[in-house]
Amino acid sequence: MYVTLLARDGNKYFLTFVDELTRKIWLYLLKERGELFSVFVKLRTLVERQTDLKLKILIIDCGGKYNFREFNEFYAAKSIEHEVSTPHTPQHNDLVKREIGP
Repeated sequence: MYVTLLARDGNKYFLTFVDELTRKIWLYLLKERGELFSVFVKLRTLVERQTDLKLKILIIDCGGKYNFREFNEFYAAKSIEHEVSTPHTPQHNDLVKREIGP
């Protein structure tokens, strides 16, 4: 299902964020990986405005997509703790896998 949806509009990737407390999911379609940072910044702003809470910890898979210098500078500037799941342990991403499927 995702392949058809992604290919139709020229999108090649999808990016998911899951709030571990509420289980709320945000899904973004991307044409290129270079959009990751701007999407993350927009999501952070949206969530913080809607909840009046600050993003404190971002846990990511070990895919390396977020280890860019701009991300690290942003984490430091906004006091966001950055955690990376252990490589080759898909059970660390069970929540995301269960919610969005295989």
